[in-house]
Amino acid sequence: MDKSWINNDARHTKEYLQGVNSFLAFAFRNSAVGNKILCPCQKCVNSFWKVASVVREHLICDGFLKGYTTWNLHGEPTSSVNHGNFDGVEVTEQCNEDDDISCLLRDLAAGLDDRGDFEDNNSVLEPSAELLALQKLVADNSKELYPNCKKYTQLHFLIRLLHLKLLGGWTDRSFNMLLDLLNDALPEGSALPRNFHEAKKLVKSIGIGYISIHACENDCILYWKDNLDLNSCPKCKVSRWKSARKSLDGKQTYKVPRKVLRYFPIKKCLQRLFLCMMKAETKMYF
Repeated sequence: MDKSWINNDARHTKEYLQGVNSFLAFAFRNSAVGNKILCPCQKCVNSFWKVASVVREHLICDGFLKGYTTWNLHGEPTSSVNHGNFDGVEVTEQCNEDDDISCLLRDLAAGLDDRGDFEDNNSVLEPSAELLALQKLVADNSKELYPNCKKYTQLHFLIRLLHLKLLGGWTDRSFNMLLDLLNDALPEGSALPRNFHEAKKLVKSIGIGYISIHACENDCILYWKDNLDLNSCPKCKVSRWKSARKSLDGKQTYKVPRKVLRYFPIKKCLQRLFLCMMKAETKMYF
């Protein structure tokens, strides 16, 4: 499909208007939620659900989001993989995002609105921190990893890197070293985070959040409620802390616990579960 019209500044030409109509037909056929789709204009940046007439008006008045040439938030596969040639027949498999990041962002966007339609209605209220963070994720998921990269978006590649870090048990230091190498090796224009701390901040909006609770190394107790301020286990006497260091001015002490339990509140887990349309429609049996 020819998408050269997207970058056309003359938005009242026949070519541009036909392109907008073809986009609307494609998007409503493949990604509509009810009678709405995410609006890809330069102001909405794929963060607000709009009806067809409003999307068309925005695309003509404000223009199409620059660089959004792979409509992955509107049902278009991000890449195709050629698996070879058998008996003279070329076999090509359309490869949707394995991680389904686009659908995840769309479900999160819908879930941030109490009314369920994610309309802004020209409200004078400031957007929430969650909404601003999600808008940043949507923008990163629309950007190529580097100029002319067709296989990965910035967000998709970063999530794959973080997944490998988890599976391989990489230290934060080794991950930082890898990011240094990748930033040096990738073509100019790439925008990977500089370190693990920045990477965690970037994808924080995808997570459901958890509560960290220190635990005894031998699983005797949790340092919680009555035990919150203890420095050692009252049963086995093992210290709560693995290491401790003071700041340069000597005013603060940074302690590293020996063991940490990460508790995921059930309420947020269920909210996130039912944000996904496919899971919400599935009957659950107990």
